[in-house]
Amino acid sequence: MNPIANMFVQIVNASRAHHESVSVPYSKFKMEIIKLLQDKGYVTDTVRRGKKNKRVIEVTLRYEKDASVIHGIRMVSKQSQRIYGGWQELKSFRSSRGMVVVSTPKGLVSAKDAEKQKVGGEIIARVW
Repeated sequence: MNPIANMFVQIVNASRAHHESVSVPYSKFKMEIIKLLQDKGYVTDTVRRGKKNKRVIEVTLRYEKDASVIHGIRMVSKQSQRIYGGWQELKSFRSSRGMVVVSTPKGLVSAKDAEKQKVGGEIIARVW
């Protein structure tokens, strides 16, 4: 299974089970995605723990009125089919609720920020 998709499944399952936090295996790309989720208010805190091969990312989930802020995460671009979009095409992926994670040459950003910077890239996932 795709490690990024596995991380998303772990986060969604933990939020549905009302866990306070979840640990996912560390990688730089996963850390960038979780930092973006933290900046946009979907998770409250992220901490990297462990050494060398045993590194994990401790993600503290955010709840409002006893309900999780993250209702779902859907992978858009997969290992078998990569989905790319220019900055003009990102509007079709955005919805009124949630956020779209885009990997651009300027790093990982939300679709709204990518449109402001006028850069396109690979559409990683949709978070709502």
